[in-house]
Formats: sequence, structure tokens, C-alpha cells
Amino acid sequence: MLQESKDKETVELPTGGPPLCLKRVKRARKTSSKISQCYLKKRANHLKKLKQSLAGNSDNDVVHQVGAELKGMSSRIRNKIYERAGIKRRVIVGKKYGIALQHRLGISYGQMRMQRRFMRKLGVIFESEKSQRKLLPTLIPIDLFTISDQLFHFKDDMNQPFTKTTPMLHVNNLTKLTHTLLDGYKRHGYLTWHDQIPESEIWVKIGGDHGKDSFKLNLQVLNVEHPNSKLMTVMIGMVPQVKDTYKNLEIFFQVFQEQINILNKSTWEDKKIKVFFFGDYSFLASIFGLSGATGKYPCLWCHKSTDEIQKQIHIQPLTSPRTLHSLKSNYENYRILGKNQKKNAAIHMNVINKNLVDIELKNVSPPSLHILLGIVKKHHTLLENECDTIDKEIAHGLAEKGTKQIGLYGNYVEELKIIKDEITQKGGERILIDEIPGNLDQIQVLEETLDSFYDKMERLEKKFPERQGPVCSGLDKSLKKHNIALQAYHGRSLIGNHCKKYIQPSVHKDITRQLVRRTTESTNDVSIQIKAAVIKQKFDHLNELYSKVHSLISHSRPITTETHRIIETSIQKYCRFYRTAFKKRVYPKMHFLEDHCLQWIKLYGFGLGLFSEQGGEQLHKTISELERQTQSIKRTSDRLLSILKKHLTQVCPDIFIEEPQPHECAHPERKHIKALVGLGDRLKMVI
Repeated sequence: MLQESKDKETVELPTGGPPLCLKRVKRARKTSSKISQCYLKKRANHLKKLKQSLAGNSDNDVVHQVGAELKGMSSRIRNKIYERAGIKRRVIVGKKYGIALQHRLGISYGQMRMQRRFMRKLGVIFESEKSQRKLLPTLIPIDLFTISDQLFHFKDDMNQPFTKTTPMLHVNNLTKLTHTLLDGYKRHGYLTWHDQIPESEIWVKIGGDHGKDSFKLNLQVLNVEHPNSKLMTVMIGMVPQVKDTYKNLEIFFQVFQEQINILNKSTWEDKKIKVFFFGDYSFLASIFGLSGATGKYPCLWCHKSTDEIQKQIHIQPLTSPRTLHSLKSNYENYRILGKNQKKNAAIHMNVINKNLVDIELKNVSPPSLHILLGIVKKHHTLLENECDTIDKEIAHGLAEKGTKQIGLYGNYVEELKIIKDEITQKGGERILIDEIPGNLDQIQVLEETLDSFYDKMERLEKKFPERQGPVCSGLDKSLKKHNIALQAYHGRSLIGNHCKKYIQPSVHKDITRQLVRRTTESTNDVSIQIKAAVIKQKFDHLNELYSKVHSLISHSRPITTETHRIIETSIQKYCRFYRTAFKKRVYPKMHFLEDHCLQWIKLYGFGLGLFSEQGGEQLHKTISELERQTQSIKRTSDRLLSILKKHLTQVCPDIFIEEPQPHECAHPERKHIKALVGLGDRLKMVI
């Protein structure tokens, strides 16, 4: 039957259905590991024909079949097969992935060449550096930026003003840059409307800030999942070594004012682009011409005075909101009637300069991040003041007992003890003289001496070493326990993440608990211990109220109308308790929280986090890292251009889409150890 078949190998037998196929298979006398290379090759051809009859003989059929066989083998067997067949395992890294890897690791082209040499030995082959350099300019909009020399204002060590020409980096077509970003986000599926933004609108926010010794202006598209991330924050202007004073901002925004106006009137794919503006309050006040937070009318959004915002919200007078038109009108009156004299600023609602951008104030977001920073700093400052009061009272007891202390607080106790001893001695003499009649002159001298000692004690108390006592100094230790650090060179303020941690119940309650414990250890006076317990209760309640407010408004999610009443009640409870329990002046940031945050939420339907300053603040760190990478470039303009190229590469959607995402740690008990971040970090570790 085989001889009669066409290929002398196969016999087909008819059945009721598909024919039965019989294939001739030679019986092997020896296994493949024991035969010669010649017979091994013949056996391979024989098996190849068998596989083709079953799986097919096209290239695609062979790839699928052999791939399935290799996948079913253990890695040890596969590696031995590769070695036996003389196959070198190779991974080809594409141009985009190579660019993403280089900028993810923050390395130069020279360092990347070293990477290539190491990786080549492991079978990882990168496409050529030439092809990467050729591709990069087609991916990033570097041609939309310009570096020009501008005359900025400075002050020398003697605080004397002078001007100096400084290179300024800026975009020259903001609308085209925004459209380029939107095209990239759409291409890779990043665009979203958050179930709240109108489908016919694209929301964009622009903001600036001074930090890390330079001023930067940035742009963020809000129609993405995480608009405040560093990958979605695009720098559109930068000038190094320049402070953000009004004069410098006026020069800087000369090239941006018209571009922002054009962007605000433009469309993208028949969708209107709406521009928002953000920044810290000092920056916003300068941009819109206000004298600042210390003026009689400090608010950018309304005309309430500092005296009016001290009252409870329900008895504050109703005032008209500020508008772009009212700002311009107030400035004209200040310039003409007020004769540009700052003593007349309050008469004209503290508008002393011309606005630098033509964005309506309803599109200028309250600085939610700096509201958080300011309020938490205020809470901690008040707590430190209360602790200093306790330390003063403890010092009196220590002075009477003669207990030794160290440091500045110890010196204070020693001086206090000397004064108290003198008062006690003179008081005893006064009692003895009272028993002897006719000594009015001596009594008068002693009374004058006692008065002088009491005056001396009052002067000493005014020189009390703040934050040096046993109770107040313990606050820093409590903060350190929770990895919270006060910024020594920024007015002892806290960074945003530490503020969020500070107002967590477990943290702020532990801080006040340590206050009570240290008070108990330092004195046996029951009245002082009770006072410490009252302080603990008061600050626990204050932080608890604000923590609830923060959780309700400081996020990027849509907020329903049903939540508005809850937010309003929470804010009112917090502000009412602050005014009642502390009798302190209400500062502008608390007024923003009380009067304008809920208004903004009702207007746009989102938490304040969507419009906040986090992305702009994070940009300082990103640019600072790029400045370190380019510090060997001497010319400032060349260094700015290099920083811009690296930054645009980082935020290019076509490039960062290649970056692997971090994964969760496989071991729950080791969650604090971060997993490796994709191939990029693994290669960095190899080198």
C-alpha cells in the first residue's frame, strides 16, 4: 500500500467521515543523544515532515507550533537547546524605548554608550545612537521655544537694586504647543472628561512659581487622569536666578499675555479650550496687581476687608466680587487719584499695579495646597505658643526648688531664681520693718526695690527662649517620630505630604499626648497639668475639624451637589471653633477656605486638587535634577536649551508611554520596600 501511495510515506483509508491517515514512522534503535551528527540531521528532517503534515508548512504555522513546544519546556531545557543550536538570545530595544530609558535614568549619551556595551554581552541590542538622535527632534516640539536675553531686576548684598541681562526661555506659540500635547494624549488614550467636564471643552491650567533659584511657568491639561503628575506638567517658560517680583513678572509676561489670550479663545477639534490660572497667593497677587496678603483688602476674589473677615461668616457684610474689570478700574483710580502712592492703596482696594494676564478671576483657582500649608503651620505655631506658656509656668516652680536645667532654658531658670530670691529676701525685710514704727523712708526704699525686681522679672519673661523648654522642645521629637520635618529655612513650615500626615488623627493626637506626658514629668503642679490636658483637648478638636474639611475638598474627584451642604457645614464648624477657642485674627488663607473654596467647587464640580499647585511645585524638583545633569555646560543659554530638551523628552506622550509602570511588592510584609521600576531601573542597577 505504501508503494502505491504518492509520497511512499502516507496511506489514506476511507471511513464514514474524514479519511484515516496512516504515516510510516521509522523505529529508532538509538536515542538522539547517542547517534552521529549525520543521522541526527536525517532524523530532524523526518520529524519536520511529520510536523508539517499535522501543523502545516507555512512560516506562520511553524512559528506557532515550535513556539508552543518551546513554551512547554522548562527554562533549563530551553537554554540548553539554544546553546546546542548555537543560537544567541537577543533582545532588540527600539529607538523610542532607548530614548525613554536614557531620560528615565537621567544619563548622558556617553553613559548610555557604556550601558550599550554592558547590555550587548547579555544579548540586549539597542538601535543606533544616530537613529535615536535623528528621531528625537521629530517627537518633541523644540522648535516652538525661544531663548532671548531680557533685562531683569536684582538686588546686591547691600540690598541695592541693579539690572542685569539674563537669558529667558519661553514658548513662542502656546496654542500650537497645547494642540501638540492634546494630539499626543489622544493618540495614546490619555484624554478623559472625568464624567464632569463638558464634552465640548478642553480645560487647561497655567501657573507659575519661584523655587530652586529660578522662576518657572508651566502648563497642564486637565482632561487627563492625573493632571498634576510630573509627566503631565510641561514647562513653558523659565528664567534662572530671578525673583518673582512684580517688575520681573511684568517683563516675563510681556511674551505670554497675548499668547494666553489667543489660547483662551482657541479650539481643538471643535472643542473650546478654557484656560485656568493657578499659583501661590503671593504670585497671584503680583500677577493681578494687588499689594499682597497684608493689605486692608487682601482677597483676590472679593472686597472684604481684614476687619470684616474677623467676624463669624453669618454676620459678615455682603460685598461685590472682584472682577477683571474692577481690578483695571481700581488701578486707574490708584494711578490717577492716588498718584501711585502706596499710602493710598487701601482707598483703591489695594490694587497698586496693572494686571499681567487677562483671565477672569472666576477662572483663577484658590491656592488649595498653600491653604493647607498655611493652616497646618498656624495650628502648630499656636500649639508651640501654648507649650511655651506651660514652660514659663514650669520654670517658676523649678526656680523655687533650685532645680538645675541646661541650655538657654536653664539660663532662664537661673536668672529667674536669682530674681525670686531677691524678691523673697526684700519681702522678708519689708515684713520686719513694718513691725517697727516710724520707718516710712525705709519702707518706701524697699517697695521701690521690689518694684524694680518685678519689672526685671517682666523683662526677663519677654526674653523667654522660645521652643527651648522641656514641653515645647518635645514637640520636635514627636514630629520626628512620625517623620515630619519643619523647614528651617522656610519659616518652620511643613511640606504638603507632611501637612497631610500631621492632620491624621493618629499623628496629631500622639503629638498632644506627648505634650501632656512631658508636662506631667516636668512638674507636680496639678493646675499646670490640667492646663496641658485642656490644650490637648482643644488642639485635638481643631485638627480633627480641619482634617474633615481637607478630606472633603482637597482631591481631584468630581463632587456632587449633595456633598455641598456637608462641606459648608464642616468649614463653618472649623472656622467657628477657631474664632471661639483661640481669639486669634483670621488670616487670608482661612478666609479663602471659608468664603471661596466652596464657591469654586459649586462652579466647576471638582475638588480643589484638580486645580492645585502640586504639579508646579513638583516641577522645581524635576528641573533641579536636570540642572545637575547639565551643570558642566558653561553658557547659560546653552544649558537652558539642554534642560528644555531633556524636559520635553520626559513629558512627551510618545516617549513616556514606553516607560514600564511600577508593580506592587509580592510580599505583603515588605510593602515598604519599593519594587523595581521596569527595565530602566534594572539596567541602572546592573551598571
